[in-house]
Amino acid sequence: MLPLGQIICKHNILFHCYADDMQLYVLLKPGVNDLSSIMSCLSDIKCWMSNNFLQLNNSKTEIIIFTPPGLHNTTLFFMS
Repeated sequence: MLPLGQIICKHNILFHCYADDMQLYVLLKPGVNDLSSIMSCLSDIKCWMSNNFLQLNNSKTEIIIFTPPGLHNTTLFFMS
């Protein structure tokens, strides 16, 4: 497994790798605004990349939240 894959699995996050791209998948329950697992995982990824003379492109790093119809207006997610 990829070294990054091991880091991601440590955080119980699903992922998919492309040539130079990686997608992380986190399942959230309605009313739960806890994104700490993904933020902690991204922090560990940045650390690993830095230790290997690589850099995460922050301008291309995105978090997209998909919700069922009708739920998007009732759930707020806060990120820092």
